[in-house]
Amino acid sequence: MNVVQHPVFLAAETNTSFIDENPHLFALPPSRNRAQKILSYLANTMVNGPSTPLVTPYPPAKTDVVPPDAPVGEKRESHCWPHNVSH
Repeated sequence: MNVVQHPVFLAAETNTSFIDENPHLFALPPSRNRAQKILSYLANTMVNGPSTPLVTPYPPAKTDVVPPDAPVGEKRESHCWPHNVSH
């Protein structure tokens, strides 16, 4: 049960000590955020490489990363809020 399901809360009979008197309402089960775990694993593997030996005798391919050209010195329109502030 959490705070918004508690009968006292639903009856609008809470006061400022409600949370202190009901600490069990915050004993929540651990999150099963599987998507975040998968993303963390993929990011770690991309940055650090696989944590297990490769299944082939061939080493990973060597590639040269070429960053795209970026405009230098050109004034760009800001897409951030607030729009009326001069930079």
